[in-house]
Amino acid sequence: MDNQNKFLGPLFIVGMHRSGTKLIRDLLNQHPRISIPTIESYCIPYLINQFGNPPKFEDDNEFQNFYDALTKTTFFSNMQSMGFTVSKAYLDKNIVDRRSWSEIFEVIFRFYIPQEKNKDVIWGDKTPQYLSRLRFLKALYPQAKFIHIIRHPGDYCISAKKAWGKNIFRSANSWRYEIENARIASRDFADDYLEVFYENLVEEPEQVLSNICDFLGCEFNTKMLYLDRPTENLGDTKGQVEIVKTNKYKYLKVLNIHTIKRIEEIVYPVASSLGYDLKFAKKFKPLNPLMEKILLFYDACASANFHIKDEGFIPGLIRTYRIHKYRVIQLK
Repeated sequence: MDNQNKFLGPLFIVGMHRSGTKLIRDLLNQHPRISIPTIESYCIPYLINQFGNPPKFEDDNEFQNFYDALTKTTFFSNMQSMGFTVSKAYLDKNIVDRRSWSEIFEVIFRFYIPQEKNKDVIWGDKTPQYLSRLRFLKALYPQAKFIHIIRHPGDYCISAKKAWGKNIFRSANSWRYEIENARIASRDFADDYLEVFYENLVEEPEQVLSNICDFLGCEFNTKMLYLDRPTENLGDTKGQVEIVKTNKYKYLKVLNIHTIKRIEEIVYPVASSLGYDLKFAKKFKPLNPLMEKILLFYDACASANFHIKDEGFIPGLIRTYRIHKYRVIQLK
């Protein structure tokens, strides 16, 4: 591939939470030509919604307002806590077209690329919730590529339960809904969308990562098979610095037959189309709409409780509010 046609980004890694998005990001970051920030952005749709498209940043005051809003995002504050602060002076110097969101975000994300990586690096973002905004991101970046990592619904459900206390059946419902809509949205993306199964990644990492490199137009590098730091801070692979090949199909040992069957009924049409082996369900049986609302409230309380325990009462409530706010913007 010549330099003119070389893919340089953006690459968006998406998928349901607890499905291996962090693992695949960190493995790809071992490649000398790939650099994805280790903090999820969440804020791209939020900022565009707030300032309009195209933005009116030729007005210096409006651009200052944008920078102030950027500094209030969890993406900015978390990167700042790691020692990386993109200044307004840097943005003023490097953004040529202030009316171009695509250029603005590329300048911001490329700021976080490690200096030791060359100029031909593929930049991008790993935010699981952008799974619901594929068309939005493709419109923003027509050249964008997407890697969608999918994990068995049974394992996804128990992982979300263990990590955040989420209800298993609502997790199954979210898995079906989000993945189905993402697959529909990606139909127009031709060769710019790649599905990766978590089970295949942990079992045959070299094959899967080689396929990803072909997808991105870069050569496979053996460094991608090894992590240089723990990927997970939650769940059964917390603190691990290697690919845990046995971290799959655990739901069969954890859940009873009745629960497995109910999960399979909820995810039936999508799981079947993906080729997953369903042990007990014979047909699709969705959640009752009233039960969906009850479980939504349950999960909102579980989320708030998690963040309050992790960060304290007020910071935890603020974090929960911000996550919900970004979520609402993404679904518009």
